[in-house]
Amino acid sequence: MNDLKNLFGEDKQAEDSAETESTAAGKNDDFPEPASFEDAMSELEALVRELESGRLPLQDSIDVYKKARSLAAWCYKSLTEFQGELKKLGLDEDGNFRLDDLPPVE
Repeated sequence: MNDLKNLFGEDKQAEDSAETESTAAGKNDDFPEPASFEDAMSELEALVRELESGRLPLQDSIDVYKKARSLAAWCYKSLTEFQGELKKLGLDEDGNFRLDDLPPVE
């Protein structure tokens, strides 16, 4: 049965799916992880300015775009993880303060 799975590429499909999920979640082994959110945003802004300048050859533009996309994904992942830690200050029916979770980002 394992031979049939390999023949039809089921194991390869599972590997490809896992790789796609890790990249979508902001993990990209081609680029080092930023030291901080602020560093990532600064670098992302510089990369966008470089792309918008129009001075890069095509292949360099593609490489810069990939790096910028990786940084943007990392920033998004960082923000969504942090959002889970934030609370909203509110009042209950009796007028007492309470902390509520913020709604998830869509």
